[in-house]
Amino acid sequence: ALRQADLQWSGELVFKGLSALGGQRFAAVESLDAMNRMGINTLVATVIPQTQLTSQFFTSITEARMWATAPFI
Repeated sequence: ALRQADLQWSGELVFKGLSALGGQRFAAVESLDAMNRMGINTLVATVIPQTQLTSQFFTSITEARMWATAPFI
């Protein structure tokens, strides 16, 4: 289970840091656990708009990786 403190840390350091370093995309693989899925969805909905990142959710790592590494047009 993801703790609220871990989600907050991810938003501040990972998402905002990735954006500050020039990252353009964040691909999330949906968790099978409903509580984790809700926490991540809330985190992405509140933090991503404060960054330069585009985000998208996927059901597999393969799909997420393909989207995240595709040329950015």
